[in-house]
Amino acid sequence: LNARKIVLALQPVVDATTREVAFSEALLRVAGEGGRIVSAGDVVPAMERSGLVPLVDMRILELAVEHLLRHPEARLSVNISPLTLDSPD
Repeated sequence: LNARKIVLALQPVVDATTREVAFSEALLRVAGEGGRIVSAGDVVPAMERSGLVPLVDMRILELAVEHLLRHPEARLSVNISPLTLDSPD
């Protein structure tokens, strides 16, 4: 988190009828060694064990808001962990 290696990946979600992009799903990625991008499935279990999920979720929300400020026409969905939703913070 402090090294700012959490990045946002956007996956388009397409309307089955019109074949137009309806919105994009904002996905967690981590910039690894040598520029390698690591998917959430490879890092989320460790984040859950270490209690970092709420902090990571907040960073993803920050990145999503930054994206929307740069691209106000964009529509995003963001996955948030139940651990974060249960937190009073």
